[in-house]
Amino acid sequence: MEEDRRRYPRFDVRYPVKIVTSRGMFEGETKDMSAGGTFIWCQETLRAQEMCGLKIEIPTGSPLQLSARVIWSRAPDPDDETSPRGMGVRFVW
Repeated sequence: MEEDRRRYPRFDVRYPVKIVTSRGMFEGETKDMSAGGTFIWCQETLRAQEMCGLKIEIPTGSPLQLSARVIWSRAPDPDDETSPRGMGVRFVW
């Protein structure tokens, strides 16, 4: 069994998110989130180490507005329908 070495526990939450870059904005949805970052399902992805702004629409209260750095991304692959498309980001505090 593989040990989970993440610093913070993850929670399965699905919130709409807007990803803001210097080239424009696109949308996605969180899959899981922790105090340190989140995985975002999205059709368009950014490169590893790229910075972006996030506006996460939570069901209660105002949207979370955060800065994040892309840790990894998986671009859409029409030949691979099983791997999730999107990117893992780390929040920058």
